[in-house]
Amino acid sequence: MNKKIALCGVPNCGKTTFWNRSTGKSEKTGNWSGVTLKEFSATLLAFPETDLIDLPGVYSLSGKAPEEIITANFLKSKSADSVIILIDGTKPEPGIYLLLEILSLGLPSSVGINFSDEMNKRNISVDIKKLQEILGVPVFLISSINNKNLNELIISAKNAASAKKLSSFSDEDRHKKAFEIVSECFFASEKTSAKSNPIILFLVFAVLIPFLSKASSVLTDMLADLFTNFAAVFSTLLNYLSVPKIISSAFSEGIIPGCAAVFSFLPELFLIFFVFSFLEYSGYMARAAFFSDCVLKSVGLSGKSVIPVLIGFGCTVPAVISAQGIENKEERSRLLSFLMFIPCSARLPLAFLITEIVFPSFGKSFVLLFYLATISLGFLLLFFKKRFLNPDFILELPEIRVPPLKRMLKSAFSRTKIFFKKSSFAIVLTSVLIWFLKNYSFDLKQISLPDESILYYLSGFISTFFLPTGIPFEGIAALFCGLFSKESALSALVAFSSDITEIFDPISGFSFLLFYYLYSPCSAAISAVYNEFGFKKAAWLFLRQTALAYFVSFSFFQLATFFKNIFIL
Repeated sequence: MNKKIALCGVPNCGKTTFWNRSTGKSEKTGNWSGVTLKEFSATLLAFPETDLIDLPGVYSLSGKAPEEIITANFLKSKSADSVIILIDGTKPEPGIYLLLEILSLGLPSSVGINFSDEMNKRNISVDIKKLQEILGVPVFLISSINNKNLNELIISAKNAASAKKLSSFSDEDRHKKAFEIVSECFFASEKTSAKSNPIILFLVFAVLIPFLSKASSVLTDMLADLFTNFAAVFSTLLNYLSVPKIISSAFSEGIIPGCAAVFSFLPELFLIFFVFSFLEYSGYMARAAFFSDCVLKSVGLSGKSVIPVLIGFGCTVPAVISAQGIENKEERSRLLSFLMFIPCSARLPLAFLITEIVFPSFGKSFVLLFYLATISLGFLLLFFKKRFLNPDFILELPEIRVPPLKRMLKSAFSRTKIFFKKSSFAIVLTSVLIWFLKNYSFDLKQISLPDESILYYLSGFISTFFLPTGIPFEGIAALFCGLFSKESALSALVAFSSDITEIFDPISGFSFLLFYYLYSPCSAAISAVYNEFGFKKAAWLFLRQTALAYFVSFSFFQLATFFKNIFIL
C-alpha cells in the first residue's frame, strides 16, 4: 500500500499548484477559499510509492465551513502517514496560525515556506534554522511555481516518523504565538521592489482581447470550411468505392458533421478559458468576489457566491457542487436558484451559429445580449423575493501579479481538452442518432421522404405545444437533445438541416434563443442538484426553468408578431 502524505495550507498559499507540479495533474487553482471542496489524491511523479492528498484550503480546523470540516476530519482521523503544511512566505501569519493548530494534533509534519521568488522580489527573508527550533519540524524554503525544493520537502515528509506535539492554544493565544514567531523569524527590508500596476496590467490584457477574438473567429471559419470540403471529398470517395449507401450516409450526414460541430467551436471556448485563467492567476478573480459583495447582498447573497457563479459560466455541474461552500442554508438555496440562470459554455456553439447566420449584422453582440438578459432575469427574481439576508463575507485579497503566459495557456488548453473529452463523444453520438431518426421510420425502414422519419413525427408531436412560441420542430428537436447535454443541441440542429436560414427567421430565431438560454440546464446538472440537495429541489428547479423559458419565449413571439403585423399593414 502506498504511503499517504496530506497537503494542507490556508487559501491562496500555492497548495494546489504544489500538488499539480508534484503529481503532474491539472486540478483547478484559484485565489479564494473553497476552490477545493474535497480531497484530491494522486501518485507523486518522483515517488511512485507515495500518494499526495490535496486537502481544502482553510484558515482553521475549528470552523463550521464545509472545507474546514473536511480538512479537520481527515487530519484528526490520522488517515495520512505525514503532513506537509505550506505557508505563504509573503504573508506568513495566517499560515503559522494554522500550522500551530495542526502541530497540536501530533502528526508527523514538514513545513514549506512558499513563494520564495516573491519573497526575493520584496526583500523578505526568513530564519529557517530558528523557525525549525521553535516548531520542532523540518522547514524548507520553496517555490511551487518554479519547482524549487519541492522534492526535498516531499522526501522530508516521507521520512518523518514523529513530530513535536505542541500544546493546544486558545484562539487568542494561538494568534499571539503566531505573531511572535513571525516577528522572530521573518524579516523585510525597507527597500521593496515595485509591484505590478493593476490598471496597466488589465488595460494591456483588454487590448489583446479583440485581437484574440478575431483570431479565434478566423480559425473557427477555417475549421468549418475544412470539414465541409472534407465531407464532400469523403462522400465522393465512398461512392467511388461502392460503399453501401447506409454507411456512406452515416459518415457524411452523421459522423463528419458531428466532428465538425466539435472542432469548429473549440477556438471560441479556448479564448473564454484563457480570459478566465488570466482573471484567476492575476488576482482579479478574488477582487471580483470582493467588489461584487455589496451588489450581491441586495439579493441575499455574499461575495463568496460569485465564485460558483463564475464557475457556472464554464459548467453548471461543478458550480452546483461548489455551492456546498456556502455555509448559510438560505443563501445556498438562493445561489442554487441563481445558478440555473448562468449560461454554461456548452450553450455557446449553437448560440454563435444561430446569431451569425440569422443575425449576421450583430453576430457575437447578440450572444452577449442573451447572456446579460438571462443573468438579469435571475437577478431580478432574487431581488423581488421577500426574505432578505445580510450574509458575512471575509476574503483575503492576493497581490496583483503578472500571470505567467505559459500557465495561462496550459490552463486554457487543459480546460478546453477536458471539455472536448467530455463533450465530443456525446455530440458525435447525438449527431449519428439524429441521422438515424431522420433517415428511418418507426418500422426501421430507410425512408425516401423526410416527413416519414421518426424524428419528424416526434418533433412534430412536441412542437404542437410550442406553436405559440414560434419555434419550429427542428428547433424542438435541438432543445430536446439539449436536455441530455447542451452540446448535443448543436449536432441535432445541424443533422436535421444543413441550412439554418430556412428554419428560422429573425423573430423565431430570437424566440428560440430566449428559450434555449432560459430553459433547464442539462441532465448532469440537474443530477448534481439532486445528489447535493435532494429530489424536491431538483424537480422544482427543472420545472421552474422550463415554464419560465416557455412564458418568456411565448410572450416575445406573440408581441413581436403583433407589432410586425401592424407595421406590415
